[in-house]
Amino acid sequence: MIKILVVDDEECVRTPLQRYLSKKNYFVEIAKNGEEALVKCKNEKYHIILSDHTMPDVSGTELFGKFKELSPNSKLIMMSGKSAWLERNDFEKIPCLQKPMTLKTTHSLIEKILENR
Repeated sequence: MIKILVVDDEECVRTPLQRYLSKKNYFVEIAKNGEEALVKCKNEKYHIILSDHTMPDVSGTELFGKFKELSPNSKLIMMSGKSAWLERNDFEKIPCLQKPMTLKTTHSLIEKILENR
């Protein structure tokens, strides 16, 4: 089963993604901040990590660097409500989703990434 970790400080993003993707037969865990996500990555390997870029404790960019160390085979997806950041993103050309995004758009990107792995 495909395992996905959703990291976002906003419950209104985490929970709908978890519910929707779980219905699509993925195993989905959530983390409300970067520290919680790192603990989860030490204990579990995920196929996909979907993370917010801007969170209070650690930025998505910092978090992705740590994810690469802990889980080098995970595919990463960044979410951001800041279009300026998305336009200048060159952090390993990570796929990005502009918030607010639809659940279907998120699922389509995940499917595309899984097809190409």
